[in-house]
Amino acid sequence: MLFTIKQYVVALYESLKDEKEIDQINQKIFNFAKLLKKNNDLKLKNKILLEFEKYWKEKQGIINILIKNTNPLEEEQKKEIINWFLVHGEKLLNKKIKSIEIKEEIDKNLIGGMILKIEDLIFDNCIKKQLKKAREKLI
Repeated sequence: MLFTIKQYVVALYESLKDEKEIDQINQKIFNFAKLLKKNNDLKLKNKILLEFEKYWKEKQGIINILIKNTNPLEEEQKKEIINWFLVHGEKLLNKKIKSIEIKEEIDKNLIGGMILKIEDLIFDNCIKKQLKKAREKLI
């Protein structure tokens, strides 16, 4: 392997970041695949694509928020979460935020409350955790 996954990701990003024409994008991706094949690194394509998506979103200021909840959130609740992070998220994450993507996961094991995961941060406000903390204080 001549290059690390990170080097491939950065190179692909740099070649695509300003491109607007679909034919040019397709040609650059085709050339990138040929480079992977030439370097015997075609087996790394899935890892490179996963890392590329993360890198692209980071560079574009897109933040992913995973919400674990017992029931789906209403659109108004999602908007409130997005608006809060657009206002306060830059200080919290130390980076520029241009947009937010929300993914919901329904977890029937939660008694109530919710868990938010934003990059490496986890905000656990579920009742189960609150009960555990209360029990620990009593013991």
